[in-house]
Amino acid sequence: MAEAKRLFTEAELEEMKKDHIMIAREALDKGDIEKARYWLDRNDATKYWIHDHYVHWVTSLFTYIQKNWGDEQVSDAIKETYFLPLLGLEKARKELGVKAYIELWVDALIRHHAMMPGFNIEEDDEKFIFTFGKCGSGGYLIDRGAYGGKFGYGVMKGPSTDTWGEENVPLYCTHCVWVERWSCLLSGEGAQNIVIANRKKLPGEACTLYFYKDASKVPEEYLDRIGMNQTYWHEEPKNK
Repeated sequence: MAEAKRLFTEAELEEMKKDHIMIAREALDKGDIEKARYWLDRNDATKYWIHDHYVHWVTSLFTYIQKNWGDEQVSDAIKETYFLPLLGLEKARKELGVKAYIELWVDALIRHHAMMPGFNIEEDDEKFIFTFGKCGSGGYLIDRGAYGGKFGYGVMKGPSTDTWGEENVPLYCTHCVWVERWSCLLSGEGAQNIVIANRKKLPGEACTLYFYKDASKVPEEYLDRIGMNQTYWHEEPKNK
């Protein structure tokens, strides 16, 4: 019987205890630009694998809920589970100001959510305009024909305030309604600062988000379409 051979050296195993950026930093400290670039490239090539896996997993769960219990139960599931990820960002807006808030959104939503390349940001007197030429989640699935295609993911029939008053909104995309709603609750009753101004509907299209500097300046129509003038939506989330 042939003797089994080691596949990795001790140094290689030791390096596996560090992430890509740690190894790249160490290489830069030693002046090894080629090695640093290798690990940065490797980070880019692999960083979204688990991200994309969870995008599919969440959408599979939503589709399962919808098939067995209906559209309303999908909205309830999002309502009861999606609040905490936004709480820290909204707290930053109040404590650190709008500039730091936008920088945090770019870090969290853009740089770590598969939104590049294709992202554009503009600023006018009242708001910031984010354009996603590439969305890392709902749009990612639309581009791959995952709704009704080989994956068979579901759409929210609508129209309702859970779908911006639209029909056949992909299940994953409906969580953005709740992004708007939570920004209302966290900004104060009757106000919000995040608006999905344009929703991607077809492969290759873009999504556009508005971030208003003053939540009270958001046009009333954006509140109406997500039902934020209804008392029901001013209930406190159970996990707050």
